[in-house]
Amino acid sequence: MTHAYPRSQAILDAAQRGRGARRLVVLLVLSFWALWFFASSLTVRVTSTSARLVSGTGPYTVEASISGLVEEVLATLGAPIAAGAALVRLDPDHAAIDLEEAKTVTKQLEAEQSQLEARRLRERQAVDATLHAHRAAVEVARQELREAEIARRLAELHASRWQELFDEGLSSRAELDTALGELERQKTFEQAKRTAVEQLQWELDAEQDRQAATLAELDGRIARLQGESESSRAEVERSREEHAQTTLRAPISGRVATLHDLQRGATVQPGQPVATIVSDEALRVVAEFEPDRALGRIQPGQRCQLRLDAYPWTQFGTAEGSVQRVALEPRGGSVRVEAVLDSVPSGIELQHGLTGRLEVELEDASPAVVTLRFLAR
Repeated sequence: MTHAYPRSQAILDAAQRGRGARRLVVLLVLSFWALWFFASSLTVRVTSTSARLVSGTGPYTVEASISGLVEEVLATLGAPIAAGAALVRLDPDHAAIDLEEAKTVTKQLEAEQSQLEARRLRERQAVDATLHAHRAAVEVARQELREAEIARRLAELHASRWQELFDEGLSSRAELDTALGELERQKTFEQAKRTAVEQLQWELDAEQDRQAATLAELDGRIARLQGESESSRAEVERSREEHAQTTLRAPISGRVATLHDLQRGATVQPGQPVATIVSDEALRVVAEFEPDRALGRIQPGQRCQLRLDAYPWTQFGTAEGSVQRVALEPRGGSVRVEAVLDSVPSGIELQHGLTGRLEVELEDASPAVVTLRFLAR
């Protein structure tokens, strides 16, 4: 069959073949996209809201323990420093004066205590000698009283016999009166001895009470001085420690991260920060994540990448590591995650305080799964 317009027919045939080819191309693209969408694998990552490099033990702030005037600043900002090295030296004159005054007071109290203890020893010896003499006198008086009692009993016996003889008419009245007189004399003598014993015993008791009061008074003064001496020795130790604290030292080895602007003659107060030391121990990453992205998803051991603000990742790359610890609950609206780095590009110099973003690899999933999760939010 012959067409009236062969050229037009040729154009229509070519267009028909072109549409078929385009359909085939579109079908192939859609097939490859569907294969990629459902069968390929993507690494799902979650990015922190903030991240920071910190020392392994964290920064250590050095504070003044006493008040004083700055005499010399020995540390340099950013310089390495050894544990125990001097950072700042305060004027030691005031602390030294306090220490010497405390030592002087302690020596005076100890000398006074020694004098009182020596006096107490002398008093104790004198008391022993006095009481010994009083006890001896009492014992002699008691012996004399016992002899007087025997003499009185003998006089009573003689008077009784003379009374019997007189009643029988065998003796005279004068002889009986003599025996009775002797009896009365012995009774009087016995009473005098008993009174002497009682007087000496009373004096002995009074002397014991007086000496006990004297010793008790000395003991009280000695005890008071002992308490004051102990307090004074404690003050000496405090002053010695205060004198030692006039030199502020680095508690750990590391670098001087911050150094407050302290000029010679400036006044510092107790608790005032002077410097911050960053440990030489390995740095770690401390990142903060949104709770819904971190809890139940980020686990220790997962790989992560750190992009530092000071080192653009497009130029320097990223540092890699793994998650070490994950907080169990949010604090301040975020979840804390700690990570350690094991691979750092050669152009990056890690330092305490560098900030950035931490990306944690959660899992591998197909684009379809990722899309469905996104749409389900």
